[in-house]
Amino acid sequence: MVSTPPRSEATVRCRNCNGNNLQWITDHIPIMVPDPYPLSGDMAVIVCEDCDFVANHSPSTDQDYIRYYTDNNKHYTRNDALHDLDKAYFEDLLDLIAEHGKPDWSKTHVLDWGSGALLFSRLAEERGVPSASNYDMESPFPARPYNLVVSTHCFEHIYDFNAEFARIHALLDENGLFLVAVPDLRGYHDVYWGPYSAFDLEHINHFEIGTLSRALAKAGFEMLTARESERRVTPTLAYPEILVLCRKSDRPVATPDPKSIREAPRTVLAKYFDRANRDLDLMLAAFHGRLADCDAENVAVSPGLYGVASYAFRLLQTLKDQDFSRLDWIADSDTRLSGRHLFGLTIRDANGIDEWFAACNAKGTRPLAFIAAVNAPRIEHFVQARFGDRIDICVLPPRGQNRDM
Repeated sequence: MVSTPPRSEATVRCRNCNGNNLQWITDHIPIMVPDPYPLSGDMAVIVCEDCDFVANHSPSTDQDYIRYYTDNNKHYTRNDALHDLDKAYFEDLLDLIAEHGKPDWSKTHVLDWGSGALLFSRLAEERGVPSASNYDMESPFPARPYNLVVSTHCFEHIYDFNAEFARIHALLDENGLFLVAVPDLRGYHDVYWGPYSAFDLEHINHFEIGTLSRALAKAGFEMLTARESERRVTPTLAYPEILVLCRKSDRPVATPDPKSIREAPRTVLAKYFDRANRDLDLMLAAFHGRLADCDAENVAVSPGLYGVASYAFRLLQTLKDQDFSRLDWIADSDTRLSGRHLFGLTIRDANGIDEWFAACNAKGTRPLAFIAAVNAPRIEHFVQARFGDRIDICVLPPRGQNRDM
């Protein structure tokens, strides 16, 4: 899509309250994205002075985001150790609902709103619910009433989240339960390691316990309980999480003022951007340092980037700004990216890069794969297993994960 710097738009308004009393935390952060791609790479971060809501702003529209999640969404039911983590997480949510919502499972019709996996609905069925359904944004909106709607790590991606809260309120029967879990802005600087591109292109709404609970109250939901914790995504990666369980009300709901165990959002934002800038400097120093070492040792290498996501987008944009062009290849295991273009190069899939590596080895040139990703250790393991001793690997700091291996 054709992008323009986001601050050039004169009619920017808060997605939460529609006010225009905005503080621009960042003016313009350009991020390289594949061509073609449904989302703009031009970002800014704004805070509404009226309602305290923090959001990414860009030229991308709500339809752009719907198209992105329809065509590019990577969520799926995971296997092995990752499946075990998800199972433990969803079972914990069901226990929390049982404790604070006290549903009669035998009469509770459940909707998993947008998680992209079928695991939660299967676990709900094990509790004895008569039905458990799943909904994604590209599907027709459900028509039947539900007693429980659960949405885990979806609303940070939804452009008009207030409209969706209202639709879910109408979808629930009398006294129906609604559980929402999203990343917690107040924990970003402790968890999101690396130059996370103004959080990233996908996470456009940055909730914390105050803004989330007030938005739910405005939609007619009464809070039953809230929890600030973390969502373990891999054995070495966890996201800060805010979770709210609420009940549908047909009466006006008082504006909540929940207390937090974490630092204030403005303090967190300042620390986050300071850390992101330092991490980008570390990444660039390691990148240029590795290539300088190869030159000094007179080692012929074919440098490239394996894994295309937020860290890589930010790195490539910075290299472009430096007029750096010494990359031979870019690859990603996700075949939906194959054939698109980044940094003037065509993105290869694993088979395509295997052919490139074979040609390099035949010429006596060592392929050198740089890895810049939130899941860098997992990509490193995949590349080592796939290509063995035909390739050198350099995982750029920070290694992306926020727990020790």
